[in-house]
Amino acid sequence: IKGGQGSVYITLYYLEKASLAKSWDIEIDENMTKKALAYVTKEIKLNLAKPTQYNLSEALYLATILTSFPDDWYTYDVKTLMEQSNNFINKMTPLGKAYATIVWTKLGNKTRAQKIFASLMDSAKTSNITGIHWAPEEKSWQWFNDSITLHSAAIKALLTLNPKDPRLKGLTK
Repeated sequence: IKGGQGSVYITLYYLEKASLAKSWDIEIDENMTKKALAYVTKEIKLNLAKPTQYNLSEALYLATILTSFPDDWYTYDVKTLMEQSNNFINKMTPLGKAYATIVWTKLGNKTRAQKIFASLMDSAKTSNITGIHWAPEEKSWQWFNDSITLHSAAIKALLTLNPKDPRLKGLTK
């Protein structure tokens, strides 16, 4: 197979980095990026019959990425996905909550974003030495439970939601 077997996660990782490059006005391969968007949107569906931490985290990661690209680059209903994901907030990992905060803010629903971010912060710990942080999740070797990824996503979520929030100081300590 030309290029090897496809990987949804690696494609999402590429798309996340391409969206960052695009936000910094760095030229990206638009055709390849659109093909990658088509691939992941075809592969990722939130299984509402049996949502898991994995497929919910993956769908929220996708939504975060999609909202970084122009709407005409993909055909996926992000708002419906987000409405569906709200039914499973108790299954969301802290990372999923950070992603949901980012997406709801980008979709213009700050009230929902603030509620989800508050839920994320309920699981945070605060220390004079380390600032705001989260205890490592069970099975932290899984990408959707990774502490470093969570911490950076929480900072991004708060920057998206309220860039002047005083908690940023504790998150970046």
